[in-house]
Amino acid sequence: MARNLKSPIKANPLRQPGQSVREQQIELLFDKLLPAGTIIFVLWFVAALEWAWTSSGLRPDPIFWTVFAGLITLYGVVRTRPLFRRLKYLRLGYRGERVVGEFLDRLRVFGYRVYHDVPGEGGNIDHVIISTRGIFTIETKTRDKPAKGQCKVRYDGDAVSLNGGPADSAPIIQARAQAAQLKRLLKEVTGRRLSVRPLVVFPGWYVEHTEAASSSDVWVLSPKGLYKWIKREPEAISGEAVRHASSQLAAFIRKHK
Repeated sequence: MARNLKSPIKANPLRQPGQSVREQQIELLFDKLLPAGTIIFVLWFVAALEWAWTSSGLRPDPIFWTVFAGLITLYGVVRTRPLFRRLKYLRLGYRGERVVGEFLDRLRVFGYRVYHDVPGEGGNIDHVIISTRGIFTIETKTRDKPAKGQCKVRYDGDAVSLNGGPADSAPIIQARAQAAQLKRLLKEVTGRRLSVRPLVVFPGWYVEHTEAASSSDVWVLSPKGLYKWIKREPEAISGEAVRHASSQLAAFIRKHK
C-alpha cells in the first residue's frame, strides 16, 4: 500500500542570476533546434541506408532520398540560422547576468539585500538591490567588444554609445520601465510608496559620462563602479523598511516560478 508523501521543500527557492535567460536557451534548444536536427539526421540516415542497399544489389531509390534530404537540410539551415544567432545572444546575456550577479552577491556582507531575475508583468528584472541607501533595479547589458582597442560606453543622460557607434536610448528606456515596474510591485506587496532608482550595467566595458549624465535619473555603470556609486548615496530608508520590503519581495518571488 502506497504511503501519502509530500515534498520536504515548503517554499520555492529564490531565482538565480540569468535564470529566465537560461530557460529561454533551453526552450530554444529543445523546442526548435533539436527537432529540426533530428529530422535532418533521420533523412540522411535513410538516404545512407538506401545507398547501402543499392551497393548490395537491391533496387531501392537512393537518389530520391538524397535529394529530399538535401532539400530538407537546406530548408533547415535557412530556418535555424537565426535561432543559432539567438542562442549565441542568449548565451552571452546569461554569462553577463551571472557575472554581475556574483559581484552583487558580495554586497550582502554590507547589509544589502540582493535579488535576481525578479518576475514581473513587463518582463523579468535582472537584479534588485534593497538597502538603506535606496532601492535599485539593475539591467545588465552584455555586449561583445573588440579584441583590441578601446571598449568604451559613452552615456549622455539620454542614450548610450559603444565605441563611438550610434546613440541607443533603448537601455535607458528599459531601465526606467523596470524601476517603475518594481515601484508598483513594492506598493502592491508592502502598501508603501518607495522610490526606486534604475541602473544599467555593462560588464567588461569602461563607462564614460558626459556632464549632462550627472543629472539623469538613470545610472550607467560598470559592475566595479556600482558599489562606489551606491555608497555615495545618503541614507534614505530605515532598516525596518528594508527588512519589510525585502521579506515581501522574497515572498512574491517564491510564489512565481
